[in-house]
Amino acid sequence: CLNMHPMVVESVALGAADADWGEWVAALVVVAEPVDETELVKWCRAHLSEYKVPKRILFVNELKKGPSGKILQEQARSDLKKLLETDQGDNETSDHGAIVLSLAARSFKLSQSELSTSSSPENTVGWDSLAHMDLVVALEKHFGIRFSPRDIMQIDSLQRAIELVTLKVAR
Repeated sequence: CLNMHPMVVESVALGAADADWGEWVAALVVVAEPVDETELVKWCRAHLSEYKVPKRILFVNELKKGPSGKILQEQARSDLKKLLETDQGDNETSDHGAIVLSLAARSFKLSQSELSTSSSPENTVGWDSLAHMDLVVALEKHFGIRFSPRDIMQIDSLQRAIELVTLKVAR
């Protein structure tokens, strides 16, 4: 179902371990252009039974494949586990989030209270192309990571910046 969405390049749905429920559906998704997780969940709801709709959709740069071109399920499970471990409630992700918001406030010359995870170039004063690159450089320096050109283009909101930072730091 996710692969039918016009912005999705490829995806894989997996069972994520859960202490209470055994497991729940999660999806790793590679997108051609930035798309919101909520939009993909709505897409799934329109095409799947509710129990098949992923509880979480996580964005990745690529899905590793074997010689036959098929997605390596064990690698995907391992990637999912790492992503979920770094996204446990208010621990790593919220720390990353606070730092991203702080760096963005500096890059966009705004107070941190004027920003949120939904801040984007469309709704944020000062988020132009130069400020965008300033934010990218600040994130790379602070977290000791490197964004690809594709990553840079995918930063269409502070939430997406947090997700990419979390993914890069986990590697």
